[in-house]
Amino acid sequence: MLCLRDMRRIGIIGAGNIGTALAADLAQRHCVKLYSSRPFEFSDKVVYKDSAGDISFESHIDVVSDKYAEVVRGVDVVFVCLPTYLINEASEGIASSLDEPVPICFVPGAGGVEFLAKRLVDMKCPVAGLDRVPYVSRVVEYGKCVSASKKAKTRIAFLQNGERSVFDAISTVLDMPATMMKSFLSVSLTPTLHISRLYDLYGAMCYSGRVEND
Repeated sequence: MLCLRDMRRIGIIGAGNIGTALAADLAQRHCVKLYSSRPFEFSDKVVYKDSAGDISFESHIDVVSDKYAEVVRGVDVVFVCLPTYLINEASEGIASSLDEPVPICFVPGAGGVEFLAKRLVDMKCPVAGLDRVPYVSRVVEYGKCVSASKKAKTRIAFLQNGERSVFDAISTVLDMPATMMKSFLSVSLTPTLHISRLYDLYGAMCYSGRVEND
C-alpha cells in the first residue's frame, strides 16, 4: 500500500501554463522532473509570481527533458498537464517508459481518458483526474517565469476504485484540501462546464427552495 511519505519524486508532463505553475510550486517541496518539448529554453530556476498577492519565489526543477523516460522513470506520481488531443501520445510514451505502475493524475480530468490512456489503465496504474485546474496561471516567459494564483481546494476522481491512500497522497503533494468523487464522470462529463462547478453555483439555491419548478 502506498504511503504518504513515498510521494517525493514528481513527474510532470507538459510545460504550459498549468504544468509550469505546478512544477514551480511543487519544486519547493519535492524533487520535480518536467517534460517539455523545448527543454533548452528553461533556465536553471523558474520564477513563480503569485498573481493574487506579493509572493514570489524561485524554484529549481531537477530535470527538464523532452524524453519521457528521463521524466517518469523512478518517480512516485505523474501529473499530466496537456490538452486532450495530446493525451494518447503522452500516455503511450509514459507507459513505454515506466518500470512499474505509478499513480497518473490528469490535470484536469478529461472525457475519454479511459480510451486515450488505455495502456496506463491496462498496466494497472491508478488513473485519477482533477475536476479543474488547480491554478489560474499564465507563462510570462517560457521556461523562466510563470504568474499563478493557487485555488483553495480541488476534487479528485479515479477511473477505477481509487485507494484512499493514493487520494490522500495526491492531495498532500498538491497541498490542497480535496474531496474524493465517486465517479470519474463527475470531473469529465462535459469539457467546458463541469457538473461539480454547477453544483457549487446552484446546489445551495436548489436545497434552499430559491429555485422552483416551472
